[in-house]
Amino acid sequence: MTLQELTAELRDVCPELIFLPSRIVRRAILASSVGTYGVLVPHEHCLVLERSEFEAIVEPHERPQSSEANGVLRWAVLLPEISPATYDRLGAEWVANALWRTLLHALVDKHFLSERALEARELAARVQAIGHTEFDEIRAVLQAEGLVGPTQRSQDAVIYREFVALFVELTTCAQQALGDFFPTLQQDVVAELIRKDLDFEALAGLYHPPALPLEAKETDEEGATSVPINDAWLRREATSEESPHRTGSAKRAVRAMQQGEPEAAFDQLYALSKGLSELPSLSSDHPVEAKALFRVLWPVLARDSTAAQQLNQNHRFLIDLERAVRAHHDGALTMNLRRFVTTRGQEPLHQNSPELALLRIHRRLLKALARLPKMKLTAADETPLRSALEEVLAAVAAAARHSIGEAIEGALSDSGLLVEGVVDEVARQKLVEESLDSIMERSFSSLDLVRDSLSRNNLKMQDVRFEQFLRGDELLSMDRSLARRLPGVHRGGEVYRSVLQRGSALFFGTRVGRGVTRWGVLPFGGAYVALEGLQHIVSLFSRLFGGPNIHLLSLGSLLLVGVFFFALLHSRRFAHATLTGLRWFGAGLHHVFVGLPKWFFALPWVQRILSSAVITALRRWFLKPILIAALLWAWVPLFFVDPTVLIAVGCVAFVLTNLLINSRVGRVLEEVVWEAIMLTWGTIRHRVLPNLLRWLVFQFRRLTNEMERAIYAVEEALRAQRGQSRPLLVIKTIGASLWFLIAYILRIYITLLIEPQVNPIKHFPVVTVSHKMILPFSLTLTAWLSAPLEPVLGMVLSNGIVGTTVFLLPGVFGFLVWELKENWKLYEANRSQRLRPDVIGSHGETMLRLLRPGFHSGTVPKLFAKIRKAERNSRGERDARARRRHRAALDHVAHKVETFVERQLVAILQRQTDWRLTIKRVQLGSNRISIFVERTGQRPMALDFEEQSGWLVAGVVDPGWAAAEQGPHRLLLEWALAGLYAYAGVDFVRQHIRAALPADCRYDLSDHGLQVWPPGAARPWTYQVTDSGTFPLLQRGDGASPAPLESDLVRFGTQGVEWRDWRAYWERTSSAREWGMLTPALTSRGEA
Repeated sequence: MTLQELTAELRDVCPELIFLPSRIVRRAILASSVGTYGVLVPHEHCLVLERSEFEAIVEPHERPQSSEANGVLRWAVLLPEISPATYDRLGAEWVANALWRTLLHALVDKHFLSERALEARELAARVQAIGHTEFDEIRAVLQAEGLVGPTQRSQDAVIYREFVALFVELTTCAQQALGDFFPTLQQDVVAELIRKDLDFEALAGLYHPPALPLEAKETDEEGATSVPINDAWLRREATSEESPHRTGSAKRAVRAMQQGEPEAAFDQLYALSKGLSELPSLSSDHPVEAKALFRVLWPVLARDSTAAQQLNQNHRFLIDLERAVRAHHDGALTMNLRRFVTTRGQEPLHQNSPELALLRIHRRLLKALARLPKMKLTAADETPLRSALEEVLAAVAAAARHSIGEAIEGALSDSGLLVEGVVDEVARQKLVEESLDSIMERSFSSLDLVRDSLSRNNLKMQDVRFEQFLRGDELLSMDRSLARRLPGVHRGGEVYRSVLQRGSALFFGTRVGRGVTRWGVLPFGGAYVALEGLQHIVSLFSRLFGGPNIHLLSLGSLLLVGVFFFALLHSRRFAHATLTGLRWFGAGLHHVFVGLPKWFFALPWVQRILSSAVITALRRWFLKPILIAALLWAWVPLFFVDPTVLIAVGCVAFVLTNLLINSRVGRVLEEVVWEAIMLTWGTIRHRVLPNLLRWLVFQFRRLTNEMERAIYAVEEALRAQRGQSRPLLVIKTIGASLWFLIAYILRIYITLLIEPQVNPIKHFPVVTVSHKMILPFSLTLTAWLSAPLEPVLGMVLSNGIVGTTVFLLPGVFGFLVWELKENWKLYEANRSQRLRPDVIGSHGETMLRLLRPGFHSGTVPKLFAKIRKAERNSRGERDARARRRHRAALDHVAHKVETFVERQLVAILQRQTDWRLTIKRVQLGSNRISIFVERTGQRPMALDFEEQSGWLVAGVVDPGWAAAEQGPHRLLLEWALAGLYAYAGVDFVRQHIRAALPADCRYDLSDHGLQVWPPGAARPWTYQVTDSGTFPLLQRGDGASPAPLESDLVRFGTQGVEWRDWRAYWERTSSAREWGMLTPALTSRGEA
């Protein structure tokens, strides 16, 4: 079908349809204002408007001839026209599907505008039936997709209309994508609700010709498997007698397939499959047949086997598997030169490290698994291969975790960490599991990683005694034990880290040291750094505009700011009052500079004045020309100084500019230039600026990881292996010893000097202030440090090395601040008084940061947005692979959430009861995470964590097996849920809100606050959410006034869970508080 035939067929079924250049469609959208700072339908892919409005916006010469034929019709449906080049590039099928989806969207808009305008009460009923949380998800998705603007976010009528249009579009043309757009939606319930307003099945049937497919098919761009499996090969053993770790079976198999010898490739690939089936714990505990592995691996080799001679992702995948098999055969030897020398050769120089071998196998399998989404495979080939590889990987990981876990348990026992009661036992087990997670992810452990795990854990170190300080505290003891028990896996602490740990113990782990730190160093040292940093910024801007240096730091200002910081640190009431004041101040500034102008220009009479003919003519014939002429006239004094000439040039510029921008060519040029400017600014504002710091941090992490990977690769190359000759072992021993020194120096430079300098988060203000402090002494330091090196390296080289080191030296202070921050949290005396939110995601996200969109948060909604983007652009198997890659990332997040619930809820319950609890599944949505906790043979208990207007709301949606629990067991479960909510950072618990409201009231947490609808009310009562006291009433609604809402009763985040209460309950040393986590139970998600 040609483009002309397609457009003609679309016009036959929709006579109001008009194709226009996208520039004119966007102009019509901007001109279709309805009295707000927005547009009726803000998306740019279609617009429905009345014919009279269309004729007022679009000039006669801009209208296509076909549009004049339907001039008698009331409505005009505008779609951007498709150029023949775009039609040929994207393909007829994809363009047809896209145009039909857009047309269906526009037809639903037309239906609501012309036939079905919902009243306020009807709209409220629709929102209630969908569910407030679901409607929040709809709102966020529509805004992310560009279907509503920021000003329409709070307009439920626009949100509902656009949602119905998108729902009909997806249901008709891309049913499989509906779950990606609205994962928490109950599709059957919503479809039945929409049928009350629109017969969308009839609409789809009426406006969809049979010649065009409803769904764009995923084409297999790479073709089918080029060489099928010959079953005769599988009826015999592989003819190759050579083991895969010696023959390089992957490369030989690839070469054989490229040379057209599939039977020879079979021998090599089958040998590789046998090697995989013999990996640790597979041959006994989890047997996997070599033939089964071969069947799923053959498409990797057979697809595009003769297309290119270079290695592609498929071939590298097989090489990674071969290296895993080779790592299993070769094992891993570690060198301990110090022990060998000190014992005069009584202990061997090299010793076997089975744990390191398992980690090498695991790392290779992980690398192979990461290649799957990039490989040339169809979904039918990828799915069984992924399942088989995940089975192999899980078996190897289980063996590695078991072996390494025993070593960590032994090191914890050696360290002397005090474990008392069930809370400490759970914390200890969590510490072991998190340490295992870190090792399995990185393939190594180190003192700083162990320290980070311990600082986040509830298991804490006691105050340091004198003898402990001499021999090392519990952390250093654990570091030494891990280095002995896990050779090659755990890297013993570097000297600078060990010295820092001992030094910080005096200030953080003793009563006197804590007093000095809390009462002197933190408030007044922080005041000095803050004043210096602020002075640096103010002076920079002052000099930029020609002003003098600004001096803020003085003895008086230091004492004043230090006392202020002291009050913040030691008075919770003062800190709360300060934070509240800053919030009110920010809200006031926003109201004055944003809210009031926005409200004023949105007034109907102001809009009428601005759109009147007089103002339009004034703007068009005077304001625009004079602004452009003024910009041009500003350059005239560079060439002329005569006032008469200046005036004449200004007048001529004004007249010429007026004629230009009000001509037909000028208006088109103005439109194009203005669109380019706004598009560029929108890109900078919404993409470049928010992602700039994230990109810098990402690039820094990438650089650091690449350097660490390079260091590790050299260490692996120099690592001795079983069966190697003695001369090669001698060479590797010498090389490894030299490389140890080189790598040690490299890590010092990267960790202490370079990383804090280039990392923007660590750089300001500590490193900035340190530069100013060291700068006056830099030349003296350079001369003093380079003097011993000059006889060996020469003056130029020694000054270059020392000068660079002195320049990077302020980075040490940034390193110290971040290290000491973690060291402070190691000790029992410095523990937070409340349970704090726990880290869940791989990038440090808490539960709220997984769900709430933001600068460095919103992992789940961002992944769903990527899936939607891949669906919109779906034109083949490559886009299908992108969707599978993003879904795999979602599965990873779900696994992290499952692990969090297991360690914070299931673990403590199973230690106190005989319940056998498991996490049945974790279901992710754009703004909701649902967790189903199953007890053997009973209905699961369903928990929801939802993001609503920036708040994290939790609740038991379905108590399941918990409904039958009474007495002590019910109280036990409520305390466990309270702890889980505290570790998740929950702000509100639905059961608490429901208990504070009358039985028939509905509620919602919105951008305006807590909204409550009494029975039969159309307008809600709106309360401001505060940290304490009674919620102030912001806006009265319909019906009787609900009861006053107390923050301590309604807002869980305000009360929290005190650590002493948490520990006292589980140790049975105090009376138990009832949390009300299960009563009243919600029976459906839509009840709120």
